[in-house]
Amino acid sequence: MRQIKLNKLGLVVGAALLFLYAGTAQAACAALSKQDMSQATPWQAEPELNKLYRLSAWFVQDGDSVRLPQGERLRLGHINTPELATKKRSAQAYASAAKQQLRLQLNAWDEAYARLLPNRQDHYGRWLVEVYDGQGHSTEQALVSMGLAFAISMRAGTTDTCLWQQEELARQGQLGVWKSPISRLHSTTTLGPSKAGFLRLRGRVTGVTSSQDYWYIALQGQVAIKIPKAVMAAHGLSGDDLAPWLGQSITARGWLAWRKLSQAQRDKGYQAAVMSINNLQMLERYPSKNSL
Repeated sequence: MRQIKLNKLGLVVGAALLFLYAGTAQAACAALSKQDMSQATPWQAEPELNKLYRLSAWFVQDGDSVRLPQGERLRLGHINTPELATKKRSAQAYASAAKQQLRLQLNAWDEAYARLLPNRQDHYGRWLVEVYDGQGHSTEQALVSMGLAFAISMRAGTTDTCLWQQEELARQGQLGVWKSPISRLHSTTTLGPSKAGFLRLRGRVTGVTSSQDYWYIALQGQVAIKIPKAVMAAHGLSGDDLAPWLGQSITARGWLAWRKLSQAQRDKGYQAAVMSINNLQMLERYPSKNSL
């Protein structure tokens, strides 16, 4: 495996695209400093949290994941791009464009950089990272600002504010996914098992329950939003604050997974579909204390 080099035309186009996303200065994400890049060490099999690593070869698998020569897979932890085609489904809109943009940005330089995020790995065993190109620019910022990715977070806590600002600019400009059905809001009253994976949804709160570590926000239909209590507490929200959410509408984004329920579980009010989110920014709209 080796890094694919671009021809001169590709470099010119790449430079133009980099200029395009760098131009939104009011929301630009911080780039790596020259000192940071000079002190980066080669990627290691067991990376350390928050340490910056230098990559010298890679293979772009899709718009939000990269494979290294040693076999390790890296997943950009603050974004989600449309899905490429598989044997079971066709490609989503802008999936190829997202992959091409990530490849273009990374392959314009001889090196790239990655920093491991606190949650370390996803359920596929991919390292959750922030990835920067050879000049220290965020690849996630480029994709979000072009409308080729949704801002998310796979870790507890918050995603950089700049990514959400970039997304809002792309949304206002109707760029990429924001002019495609892929970004549409789904009503929880119409969702069934055939609709799973990453999506945006909206529903009315019908119940709030809890386990030892999680809050479950039941929505009209068959959907529940699962949120760690620690995440809610970090935003100053407790069970007392959630009670007034009943009857209110919320909007969320994330991965919707369906499960088979026993009759006993149904009798207890369990929801068949669960969307787990790890930071409150993925609740795009929820009742604030001032709005109740």
